[in-house]
Amino acid sequence: MEDKSFNKIFGIGYQKTGTKSLHVYIESLGFDILHDIHSLAPEVYTNGDFKGTIDDYDGIINMYHSLFIEMDQQYPNSKFILTTRDNDMWWRSVREWRSADYENCGPVGLTELETAGYRGMYKSFLPTESAAKWHKLFHENNVIDYFEKMNKADSLLVLDVDEENSIKANRVSKFLDCDTINAYEHHNNSFKAR
Repeated sequence: MEDKSFNKIFGIGYQKTGTKSLHVYIESLGFDILHDIHSLAPEVYTNGDFKGTIDDYDGIINMYHSLFIEMDQQYPNSKFILTTRDNDMWWRSVREWRSADYENCGPVGLTELETAGYRGMYKSFLPTESAAKWHKLFHENNVIDYFEKMNKADSLLVLDVDEENSIKANRVSKFLDCDTINAYEHHNNSFKAR
C-alpha cells in the first residue's frame, strides 16, 4: 500500500496464535504482505539480514518472533502486531498441528523402521509443554516490555485470537489507519467485520 503512515508491518506472535487469519485480513486491506519468513531465500532467514529483502513488501506476519528488535532497528516507524492466545488452547493447537507433521515426517516410501527413526528424531525436537508455554509467555512479556521501555507503545498492537472477530477487524484496521472491511474467511478463526 503506497499511502501508509508507517514503514512496515510485522506479525510477531507465535505460530498457532492466529497469524494466518491476521495475514489474510491485512492482505484484504490492500497490503502486500508475506505470511511466512520461509517465503524468502534461505540465506535471509538464517543470517537475519532482512534489509533490502522485504523492501518490496509491506511486511511479514509469520516470522521468527525473536527478531522483532532487529526489525524495529532495521525498519524504524513500523507497526508490530503481537497475536496471543490462551496458553492451554495454544498448546492443544500446537500439538494437533505437530502431530500431523509427526505422522508425515520423513521422505515418502520409507520402511516402517526408517519412519520410526524419523519420528524419534522429530520428537526429540519438540519441547515439553511447560517449556513451550514458558517460552511463549516470556516472548509476549519481552515484546510488551520492549515497546514500553522504548516509548513506542503506539507501535504495538496486542491482539488476542479469542476476541470477537469484528472487534479484531476494527482494532487492526484502526492500528493500520485503514477503514474496516469484510474479509474473506480462512479456516474457522478468520477476522470478519460484522
